[in-house]
Amino acid sequence: MLKIAKNSLKLSANSCLNPIRQISLSSALNLKRIEKTEDKTTNTITIEGKYIDPKETFGTGVLDLTGQCYQDTDEAVRPCAFCELEKRDIKVQYTDVLVLRQFLTENGQILPRKVSGLCKKQQKKLIVLTKQAKHAGLILNLQPTLLDGTKPSADHSKRFKYLKWNTYFDDYETMKRNKKFL
Repeated sequence: MLKIAKNSLKLSANSCLNPIRQISLSSALNLKRIEKTEDKTTNTITIEGKYIDPKETFGTGVLDLTGQCYQDTDEAVRPCAFCELEKRDIKVQYTDVLVLRQFLTENGQILPRKVSGLCKKQQKKLIVLTKQAKHAGLILNLQPTLLDGTKPSADHSKRFKYLKWNTYFDDYETMKRNKKFL
């Protein structure tokens, strides 16, 4: 019997001798709920796994960052990523490089709105924050090779005059009030 199972399923001898439990006794990811239904007329028991709504499992702490923003349309649809973060009082600033990098290509270009899924307001904010991060030296401003064959230095200490010093900005809301960078 062992030889037949090994040949038909093309399993190694170790996997046939040590079977792996395929059914878990506890829900590992809480993605499905096991429901048992009994039909007394036909004397059948049906056990099935039904998908659970993530908000029901994990609470309202789940961020759904897909879809259009409610600011772009009249109907109530899912907000864009930045609007969802603002709704939860999380302010994205130019120092949040890990968040900003998700909206950049490999060569440092900002993704268009169709690809990023941001609304007009948040796309403009993304452009401003990315410019600030590049100017502060947090995101490498990728530049092509110069005509003489050298590459521009990414080292701040080799920059010209005042540009070699660190740059710090106010938060986005303060700059918005003062009409800077907008």
